[in-house]
Amino acid sequence: SLLGWLCGYEFYRERGGGEGSPLRFPQGAQVFLEKLLQRVKGEKHFSFLVDRIHHGPYDVTVWAGGQSVVVDRLVLTAPGQALLGIEIEPPLSDAKELALGALPLGRTIKVSLEFSKPFWNENGWSGRYLSDGLLQQCWNGSRGECHVLLVYVNGDTASRLRSMSDPVDALLNELSAEFPKARECFVKGALHDWVGDPLAGGGFPHVQPGDVLEHWEDRIRSEGRLHFAGDATSTLIGYMEGALESAERVAQEIGKA
Repeated sequence: SLLGWLCGYEFYRERGGGEGSPLRFPQGAQVFLEKLLQRVKGEKHFSFLVDRIHHGPYDVTVWAGGQSVVVDRLVLTAPGQALLGIEIEPPLSDAKELALGALPLGRTIKVSLEFSKPFWNENGWSGRYLSDGLLQQCWNGSRGECHVLLVYVNGDTASRLRSMSDPVDALLNELSAEFPKARECFVKGALHDWVGDPLAGGGFPHVQPGDVLEHWEDRIRSEGRLHFAGDATSTLIGYMEGALESAERVAQEIGKA
């Protein structure tokens, strides 16, 4: 929706260089997360699929992978559709469930194309590319000696790409038509299909008309000892900065509680 887009655009309008997302983690998001984990007190649990949550007046019990964990408070960061697939007792309020279900996830595929050298520099090209073909959005995601172009493919085009026998090769063909050296320097490609990811069901969320005024506050609001974070509960929906914004909000909620 236009209002939803404007809420996010407010934070981007003063940036220079024509870039929508000019800020990057110097060593990648993985290193950022690892450093955060080093500061977390208590046990860390990975690769457990949460299937049930019970929240009461004094604590919260989470069941995952046949095990249970009791915590004081629980911060839920999964997309709304994924949260609705978890058994929560007592149930979330009608307004909360409606708000979580009202924010659909886009059909999104992300592809990384690695090359032996940054051939785009030879052509005076930054690596940033927008088109109405398969290669919808491309940008330079290189780090150190790893020369990578990252690609987003969305919507109907993402559905078409999913049906191809070799999506990476199809994207490389389109890139090579514009820059013949791409095929010559190509090393390997990797693809993540957010639509086919059973724990996500799509890529970044997009705001429907009416959502800001009808559901925004309900989506953000905590319920008892359950708190809701993630970019979908921020004013920067679809961006890492939105996730960080929501983390600051939830930390304040818990501190006040």
